[in-house]
Amino acid sequence: MGLVYRPRLVKRDDCYVLCVRTWPTSGRERSIALMRRAKLEMDRGVLRLAASEISTVLRAVVGQACGGIVLPPRGASKTEKHFGSELAALVAEEYAAPIAGKAHYLKGCRLERFHGEKVASEVDWRSACSFPTVVDDVYTTGQTMAGIRSAIGGPCLLVAWIGPGGVGG
Repeated sequence: MGLVYRPRLVKRDDCYVLCVRTWPTSGRERSIALMRRAKLEMDRGVLRLAASEISTVLRAVVGQACGGIVLPPRGASKTEKHFGSELAALVAEEYAAPIAGKAHYLKGCRLERFHGEKVASEVDWRSACSFPTVVDDVYTTGQTMAGIRSAIGGPCLLVAWIGPGGVGG
């Protein structure tokens, strides 16, 4: 897959995106397809490894000043494990941060295609803290960040285990 352990923190308006591992900017679609297939094979050991990497980078970049972790919604795809929400819970445990909220799909929201899968398009990202940290498995199109920004209406940190090498230029 060509993933590199090269954490990158970039600012997007009043929010930040931290990618712990990156893939090369060329071959983006191939990398995403490989990651989606690999997630089907990942077990609790891989989740623990990813949570450990994320927690280590969070401590180095942010310290312990995290307002709380917001869990992403459980996967809308029937073929995919709930990798993101399970990973976020493990990061909260390892990083010793409180869970500040659990995002969920809004009832009656429309479904649309995202990387070939039907997914719910509207998510409630409400959080119990003023500067939440959202942990997700893969940062691809920025759709998660757009949803978080519109729902929270303030600054936040999105931490992705894997993201593109060219995030933020």
